[in-house]
Amino acid sequence: MATRMGDYRLMRLLARGGMGEVYLAQLERGPFAKPVALKLILPTLACRPEFLELFTREASLAARLNHPNIVQVFDHGCCDGHSFLAMEFVEGGDLGKLLETTAGPLPAEAACEITVQLARALCHAHQRRDPSGQPSAVVHGDLSPSNILLSREGAVKLADFGLARLRSMAPTPGTVAGKLRYLSPEQADGAAPSAASDIYAFGLVVFEMFAGRPALPPAESEEAALALARAGVHEFPAQFSPALRRALECSLDRNPSHRFASASELARAVSEAVPPCGPEPLAAFLQRHLPTQAIAEATPERTAVAVRPLAPPPSSARRLWLLLFAVAWAAGFAWWAAYPEPKAPPRPLLSTRPAPPARLAVAISSPPTEVLPPPASDRDSAPAAPATPAAAAPAPLTLSAAPGVAVWLDHRPLRGRTIQLGRRAALFELVAADPAKPLRVRLRLIPSSSAGGSWTANAESSPWSELSLDGRPAGQTPRSNIALQPGRHRLVFRRDGGEIEFEVAIAPPTQR
Repeated sequence: MATRMGDYRLMRLLARGGMGEVYLAQLERGPFAKPVALKLILPTLACRPEFLELFTREASLAARLNHPNIVQVFDHGCCDGHSFLAMEFVEGGDLGKLLETTAGPLPAEAACEITVQLARALCHAHQRRDPSGQPSAVVHGDLSPSNILLSREGAVKLADFGLARLRSMAPTPGTVAGKLRYLSPEQADGAAPSAASDIYAFGLVVFEMFAGRPALPPAESEEAALALARAGVHEFPAQFSPALRRALECSLDRNPSHRFASASELARAVSEAVPPCGPEPLAAFLQRHLPTQAIAEATPERTAVAVRPLAPPPSSARRLWLLLFAVAWAAGFAWWAAYPEPKAPPRPLLSTRPAPPARLAVAISSPPTEVLPPPASDRDSAPAAPATPAAAAPAPLTLSAAPGVAVWLDHRPLRGRTIQLGRRAALFELVAADPAKPLRVRLRLIPSSSAGGSWTANAESSPWSELSLDGRPAGQTPRSNIALQPGRHRLVFRRDGGEIEFEVAIAPPTQR
């Protein structure tokens, strides 16, 4: 194998499967250089006109998907007799490898965070429209843990859109039955992939993350795997909460019309059982459990990866990478200087149980956090606070989030919407968990040193949003040095239909 393929310099082999090989490569065009994952199609397939026609069509369709939770396709073509597909390089691993490493259920908040991000990818593909505004949905058709990539920064990216039909033309002995484990009953009966079959496979993946095992047992042959897929899933682990079981029963219904209408509905239902942890705690968890060696692309057939260097990168590429690292480090330091983090590092995600209030230095005075609109009983009546001594003084600051908002304090998820805080600086993260309208707000509250008891707020959001303070427009994020005097203040962040609303109550000094 040559070490160069047109503009691409091959660095090392990452994976080998039924359709070909995946390499870490460097796109080099003059002074421009970019790492990519380069999939090379086997010559025995590339010489078949019907395969090349389908490959070109599916690659062109996948290239139109542009979303943070989808592996981007940059280029495809043929060079020196090799057909190739150039994709985004993702430093991390895939969900299949993570499940093998943990050898058991993932922490519930981490599993939910992966679910929420994955739902965003599927929603983007299923709800896609062409340039004229007409529906032009893209179905994945081959969703499984092995093509769900996890970056070491906590991002979830779905790979291999449209490759299901290509893979059907290149079956590999011993791998077909494993792929059929994630097939919907209607696909097992010969139906074409659809958004509903993607929802079914999505449910199987969620089942596996929370159970620590696949929903269907292994099969020794293609016929046995098809029979299991047709039968569907009927048994659920006893440790599944009622809310999680209801969510999975709906997504895994044998009748496609009875399943959730969208991936976001499944993510919302799962979030009712447990709130997502957020990208930063997920990143900390992944960095402890993913291999240190970068894996760039999904390994569809879960084959062993043999890493063999092909050619050292040129010195100019090394200098470019050092320059990029220095720029990224400087940007990160500038942000840290503007919004310093607490001295203690983020606590690793180890358990699905909430930490005791004393360790968080806050008091939780409402029912468990709802990441979605709560049931009618919760909306129609005020939450009951626990009994406290009549003479207890009010907390210096109380933050109350609206239903549908998950709350983190100093990078740790809380299971309450009302948080009482002592007079100390704190970093809050508030998340609207609807995958179709994602919005995340980072709010740093700093007590003033003056005797008046005021606080200062610094706010940023992803994506940027419009801020309303006490019913009046207050500009766009990021915002710093927002003065909050004693009393009640209502803050609302809005962007593209997404909304995060909460109230900050500051007690006057005389009431403490």
